[in-house]
Amino acid sequence: MKLFDLDDVAEESTYGILKNSCKELHIATRVYLENLWVIYEPYADNHFREQIRHDFAARFWEMYLACTLIQNNFDIASNNAGPDICLNLNDKKVWIEAIAPKNTASNSRDFVPYKCPLSGGSAQDEKIILRFTNAISEKFEKKYESYLKKKLIGQSDIYVIGINGCQIPSTRIERSPPLIVKTVFPFGQQKVTYDLKGRVKPKWSFEYKPLIKKGSGVEIPTTIFINENYKMLSGILYSTCDAFNGLEPKGNDFIFVHNPFALNPLPVGTFKLGREFVPKINGELINISVTTWKI
Repeated sequence: MKLFDLDDVAEESTYGILKNSCKELHIATRVYLENLWVIYEPYADNHFREQIRHDFAARFWEMYLACTLIQNNFDIASNNAGPDICLNLNDKKVWIEAIAPKNTASNSRDFVPYKCPLSGGSAQDEKIILRFTNAISEKFEKKYESYLKKKLIGQSDIYVIGINGCQIPSTRIERSPPLIVKTVFPFGQQKVTYDLKGRVKPKWSFEYKPLIKKGSGVEIPTTIFINENYKMLSGILYSTCDAFNGLEPKGNDFIFVHNPFALNPLPVGTFKLGREFVPKINGELINISVTTWKI
């Protein structure tokens, strides 16, 4: 059963364009996705093919993520109910809930403008962070408790949210640290302190920014991973990969951010994909080490 043999699709949708287009790029993308589908079909839930017609980016991300893990020899499973992907990791279960957040409505004051700046501005970056915090809220605050109550996951299971930023403008611009890190830790703008007489070397640091204000005036915290309420969230797996920019080897663009206060932490070095951010809390200081894994 092929991924692109469904009828009754909106011609202007991403799925409809890929299904019907004769352009070389679209044909190549269609072939690429069909190859992913061959790998993922045994694990996909019963509604996947129906849903990818209407929520293309999110379902692509789920499939791409699963295929990346399969091709890196992880033992995965997927059910019709509960989080999207389950990894069997020794004696632990690792649940990954995938989401590809969308931009807000164009008339919203939190809308991320569709422009291609050479570097992200702080106002634009904050709007992107708001989309990420909203995605975390949706998948943790609203979904996690529901999964527990229905006994779809266990109290001792590792729970990870996989966020894909491909539907939000300017997410591929490289920042230091990446915006997904600034989403869960209160890092503001980078600053440097100079001694005008040259007696002390310049000192680089980040402003403390625990809140971001929405257009409505509501303040949203960026202290998720230093907040006791999120101790059941083990980490964030992040990517900006989309169907038209599939990376080989898969996973080289992944960013994994560990929650230092997770009750069920994911062991460091579990994925060995992309970059891994491991925070250490020392009193009031946050030190983050970064490992880049090469595939």
